Amino acid sequence: MKAILYCPESSTEWIRKFFPDYPPYLLRFGNKPYLGFLVDFCILSGIREIRIVSDNPTSELYDHFGDGMPLGIQISYAAAHPEETLKKLLLKNRAFCAGDDLLLLSGMIWIDYDKRKPEPLQFDADTLCGRAFTETDGWYLIGRNRFPDFPDTPAEMQLCSDILEVTPVDSIQMFYQQNMRIVYEQSACYNLPGYGDSATFIIGRDVEIPKSVTVSTPVILGSSIQLGKDSCIGPGAIIGDNSLIDNGVILNNAIVMGNTYVGSKLQFEDKIIYRNYIIDPRKGVKLDIVDEFLLTPLVKQGYWSCPVTQRVIALLMLVFYFIPFLLFRPFIRIHAEEVECYMNQQRKRKLKLHLYIQPPDSFPGRYFLKFSLDRYHLLPLVLTGRLRLVGSYILEATPENARILKQFPDYAPGIFSYSEYLQHDNDPFQREIDELYYMYHASFWNNFKILKGILMRNLLKRT
Repeated sequence: MKAILYCPESSTEWIRKFFPDYPPYLLRFGNKPYLGFLVDFCILSGIREIRIVSDNPTSELYDHFGDGMPLGIQISYAAAHPEETLKKLLLKNRAFCAGDDLLLLSGMIWIDYDKRKPEPLQFDADTLCGRAFTETDGWYLIGRNRFPDFPDTPAEMQLCSDILEVTPVDSIQMFYQQNMRIVYEQSACYNLPGYGDSATFIIGRDVEIPKSVTVSTPVILGSSIQLGKDSCIGPGAIIGDNSLIDNGVILNNAIVMGNTYVGSKLQFEDKIIYRNYIIDPRKGVKLDIVDEFLLTPLVKQGYWSCPVTQRVIALLMLVFYFIPFLLFRPFIRIHAEEVECYMNQQRKRKLKLHLYIQPPDSFPGRYFLKFSLDRYHLLPLVLTGRLRLVGSYILEATPENARILKQFPDYAPGIFSYSEYLQHDNDPFQREIDELYYMYHASFWNNFKILKGILMRNLLKRT
C-alpha cells in the first residue's frame, strides 16, 4: 500500500490569518509538526511509500522529512496546480500509484490513532470509499482496481464506515481544541519528541526550569526553552521551541508558539501566544501587542558584525578619554585577568581579553571607574572590528557558556551590554533572558541608549 499526502493551500487560509510566517503543514500540534502525525500514522498502518504533493511547493517540507530513510520509508515529492481536482492529481501521479492500493489524505484533517495499538490498514483491490469534508479536505481508500472510478466530485464518494476516525481542522478553534486534547488526553497516543517516562510531562532538550517555577501537569515543553523565576506553568500549557518565558508568568490552558518571548508577570488562560500576538481561539480574534517588553518574536536575524557607527563612536571615546586616562592611570595599581571569550554563536573563534579587576578604593581609583576608564584599553578592538562597543555580555569560553550559546540565535561580545545597563550582569539566569531580548532588538538607538545609560550612571555614581 502507498499513500499520497496532499497539501493544498486553499485548506490553510485560517493558518495564514493567524500564523502568517508559519509553513502551514508544519504547524505544530503539541510540539510536533502537523504532517509528522500523518507520516507516523502511515507507518503504523504498514505503508512504506509516501508521496507529499503540494500546490505551493517549497524546500521546507523536504528539509524536514528528507527522503524518509531514517524512518525506514521512502518519501517522494510532487507539485500540483492549485485548481486541479483530486481526480486529476491522481492521474498525474498514476506512475507512483500503479499496481498498489492507495490511501489519499488531503488538506488539514486530523486522524485519531494510538501508537500503542498499531493496526495495518487492510482493504481489497475493489475498494473505493472515503469522506470529503470540502472539495480539497478529506480522506480516501482507493483499491488498485478502482483508480479510473474516482469521482470528479469528491462528495460523490461512497462513505467508509468505522475505518478511520477523522475530523477536519478548519479553524483556529479546532486547532486549539486539538492541542488541548493532545496535552490532556492523547499525549501517550502519539510519538511526541521529548524525554521522560510520563505522558503528562513531556519536555525537550535544553530546558531551564528554576527551582522557584511551579509546573502543574499536564504540560508539553519543546526544546531550548527558558522559564523565568516564580512562573506558574500549567495545567494544559504547551510551549514551543526556542521560547523565553520571563519571571512571574502564569500559563493555564495556553499555547505559546515557538520563537516567542513572554514578558514578566503576564497571565494567560485559554489563549494562544504567537510572537507579538495574543489569539483568543474561542472568539477567533487576534490582538497585536506593540509593547516589545510584553510579547515579541524571537526569530534569528543573521550574523552580527561591528557596524561603522560603533567604530566611529569608539574612536571619539578614545580621543575624549585620552587625557583622563593619562591623568589617573599612573596613580593606581590595577590588576588585569586574561579571559578567553567566544566571538560568535558558533564558538569556533575565540578572543583573549585583558579585563581590569576593580581598582583599589582610592581617589584616582574611584574616578577611574566614574569615567569608565576600565574599558578604555578595549576600545582599539572595536576599531578593528574584533569587539563591539555595545553588544552581548562577554562570556568566558567554558563548557557551561558553550551550552548557553547553543540557545542563542547569535552572539557578538561588546564592551558594554544590555545586562549591565539593567544591572543584571551578576545574575546569570536573568542575564540570559536579557541577552536573548537584546539580540532581537539591537538597533542604533537602543545601543545608544545603553551606552549613554551606563556612562551616565557611572559618572553620577556617588564616590
